[in-house]
Amino acid sequence: MKKFFIFFILLLCSFIVLFPGINGSAVLGQGDESMHISTVRESVLNNQILIPYLNGAPNYFKPPLLFWMAIGTEKLLGQHLWVDRLPAVIMGSLSVGVLFLLLQAAKTNIVNSIITSFVYLFSMSTFKFSRLLMMEQGLTLAFLLVSYYFILYLRLRKYYWVLFAGVFAGIGSLFKGPFFLAYTGLLLLVWTNSILLRFKYKPFLWKGKSYLKEVSASFTVFHIGAVIPIFFWLGAYYIYQGKDILKYFFVIENIGKFYFENQSELGIFWGWFMYTIPWTILIIYLLYYSYKQPVFVFRHRIGKYLLFTTILITILHLLPNRKDAYYTVPSIPILLAGITLLLPNKLSQDFLSPLRTNILFNTILLILLLIPIIIFSGYSLTFFLTLFAILLSVIIIVYYRRYSTDIRIAILIALVYGISFVDFFQFVILPSLNYPIVPERIKQQIQSDVCIVSEEPWDAYSFVAYLPNKQISHTFPGLKNGCLRKNQGRIFFRINPDFNPNSEKSLIKWKVWKRNLNFYEILKNPAQTELYFDTVYYQNTWSE
Repeated sequence: MKKFFIFFILLLCSFIVLFPGINGSAVLGQGDESMHISTVRESVLNNQILIPYLNGAPNYFKPPLLFWMAIGTEKLLGQHLWVDRLPAVIMGSLSVGVLFLLLQAAKTNIVNSIITSFVYLFSMSTFKFSRLLMMEQGLTLAFLLVSYYFILYLRLRKYYWVLFAGVFAGIGSLFKGPFFLAYTGLLLLVWTNSILLRFKYKPFLWKGKSYLKEVSASFTVFHIGAVIPIFFWLGAYYIYQGKDILKYFFVIENIGKFYFENQSELGIFWGWFMYTIPWTILIIYLLYYSYKQPVFVFRHRIGKYLLFTTILITILHLLPNRKDAYYTVPSIPILLAGITLLLPNKLSQDFLSPLRTNILFNTILLILLLIPIIIFSGYSLTFFLTLFAILLSVIIIVYYRRYSTDIRIAILIALVYGISFVDFFQFVILPSLNYPIVPERIKQQIQSDVCIVSEEPWDAYSFVAYLPNKQISHTFPGLKNGCLRKNQGRIFFRINPDFNPNSEKSLIKWKVWKRNLNFYEILKNPAQTELYFDTVYYQNTWSE
């Protein structure tokens, strides 16, 4: 009962940490979120629940589970940005709790389990995707649940745990498609190889042969569980739209992605680097340390399974063609769990050096962040707070080097520092560099529905997210009859407005970050702020 009490405490702490600020734009954004929110709001408006709608047609680009969750919260709580993002906060909080249960199931001590859970909570991965309406946090939660129940099976040898693992593998597929089964399949593959590839050489004997029955039964039960939610989902789609929709989703939308232009392999490694901040250097060191550790007990064996599963998933994503950085997100807590399971219960003083180096790395990041703070915020309160944070970091590094000999105090300081770093970045630095797509002062002046005039139709989705209860349409520049309704306001987004200079209608303008920065021009003159921004114009209701 004690571990479930801690689970609920972690759940509550995670929610309290992740919820603040989700109703605004001062978060680490992701482009697809605006499309997801547009899908949710159009589906609620047209009462389309089973098959989510976008642009007046069924949205078959993604499986429906994330949309269903956000549609449910909008139905209950109304149309607000925080309501749309609430499912991500809940899934992020659950992910932290399930990571703790996973480590307990693998027989890790409670202190190490709690520390690892907080490390995951205060990572850029969690702070980004647990506060956006994106599929990644759902995939992460599903992967953790699959791993948790599979560990329970390996520990207790009851096949219903494998069935539960399979069901959550199927549910995970409802977030982003059946490709998720490749992740879980690699976990099963690593386990299978570890027990089947056992040989005796003098005389030669295949010792793993005795496990064939168990492996076959486990695979069968797992995939029976996985098929159940996928069957109901695809069955509903088949009844509603027929076999053509299944062909579209599996062939055109999913398999077709492998025919896109090949992306750089650096994207995956950049994802591991970026989304593990502020623990990146420490994780690199501990990964190397864990990889070398021999297997003595049950938790070591599970740790190796999780470690090699993460490595194989990384290799999988290095294949053509899509290699977005956020593909690493579902694997991050799995890697943290694998590392924790392979660490000794009590760390030696050998770990003092990587703890100090990790703080040094974060100090360098803070110094680099001073550059944009000076350019865009000047010598503001944010600048002086960041300067103070850097000074404090230097003091901690000196303390580590000269005085710290107690590994427990060193770990506590490193944990508090990492937590403070993420909170400082999210709630101090990001707001100071935030140029929202629709500032609050502008929202208050937009009383009518809005027509977005821009070169990219996707832009309208962004305004749907930040202008709730407004009907948003889109037109291209130069189309005289593009905005057909005369009671609509117009927003000229990243283009020059085509209005009559003598018009009595007022124009309001504000700045937003450029979509594509010209780094060559920036390097020549980094202080020229015009290189970083586009101007947006709003014109109130108009008539021809």
